[in-house]
Amino acid sequence: MCSSDLRGSDLGETRLTRTNLAGADLSLTTNLSSDNLKTALIDRKTKLPDNLEVQWISETEFVCTESAKGE
Repeated sequence: MCSSDLRGSDLGETRLTRTNLAGADLSLTTNLSSDNLKTALIDRKTKLPDNLEVQWISETEFVCTESAKGE
């Protein structure tokens, strides 16, 4: 899924464990949670929905939290 455009996708029931989402556009996905995203592989080019915030610890490690921005 590297560099995929997933805008409009409902990811509520999707398991993303070790899914490569580097460079993917997730900005308009729905039901993507921080718990689900933290098991995926993303990079700084991955576009996230407004309700998720990422703090980068290293080039490959990150902490994802949910915010109220998307509400």
